[in-house]
Amino acid sequence: RSQLQIVSLDLRSVLRNVLVDVGSGQYERFVGVADGSINLGLGAGGVVETLSVAVGVGEGNLTLADAKAPLPFNRFQLTASLQGDIFRLEDISLTFIDGGSVGVTGDLALGNGWKVNSADIKVVVGAIDLRRFHGIWPVWLIRRTRSWVDQKMPEGRVEDVRLHVQSRFDGEKPRITNLEGSVTLSDARLELGAKIPAFTDLNGRLTIADNIGEIILTEGRVEGLDLSTGRVTIDPVINGKPSRGVTDLELSGDVADALRVANLLGIGGSSGLDLTKIEASGNANLTVRTTFPIRRKLKPQAIDFDVKAVVSNGTFTN
Repeated sequence: RSQLQIVSLDLRSVLRNVLVDVGSGQYERFVGVADGSINLGLGAGGVVETLSVAVGVGEGNLTLADAKAPLPFNRFQLTASLQGDIFRLEDISLTFIDGGSVGVTGDLALGNGWKVNSADIKVVVGAIDLRRFHGIWPVWLIRRTRSWVDQKMPEGRVEDVRLHVQSRFDGEKPRITNLEGSVTLSDARLELGAKIPAFTDLNGRLTIADNIGEIILTEGRVEGLDLSTGRVTIDPVINGKPSRGVTDLELSGDVADALRVANLLGIGGSSGLDLTKIEASGNANLTVRTTFPIRRKLKPQAIDFDVKAVVSNGTFTN
């Protein structure tokens, strides 16, 4: 009886104008035309010893969960290779037709049955709408922070995003073990709660290091007041139960606008005083500190306020 035993086998497949139509989870549908090559090397017993993929997809569309319409893209590139027990992501990049790009590189550590045990990846994002960035952001990646951003930051853009993410997949759920990097925000809107004035036209930079996130704000407005300086701290970024947020803001502007902000924050409410009924003029400088838990639904009583005001050349009549 004869028996075929594979000692070594090299396979190479070339793709030309192949229609790709796939989708899963939050990435509902990915459609485009692919070109590239796949190289596979088998050793004794059919064990995969080498694998390399270099595939590009031309103009197509990506449909994200909850997105109003598919996102057209210019180019999607996937270049990866198997190196021992490491599947190396050399280039996963997506460039949108209307601007913005997302790129991923890194290593996936494989276990039995090609199961991913851990990941060490770097993410680079060009200028992109904040809502689009949120849609692409994997649901499992720092889930609470992702949910908080979805609820509290409905507008804005992110630029020059550079993140380093390390995670493990050896439990029931993916677990982030380390997250570092930076994100530039522009023209963002922050809504902490229904009874808290919204922060608009925010510009700043988020830095994540030692499991603490810090946003240094350089520009912004709150109900007519200009932001002089601002800082938002999130501690910890991962594994918080829940994480805590702290904002330290210095605002300046007309005293009437300052009274409106103070009234929205509930100052004077316990005494029944409506600050908006006071006719006032002059200049005001406010120092505002808020402390709050990072939760999707945030009740006003869960937020602690500390407000100090200095008024110059002010007049008040009631």
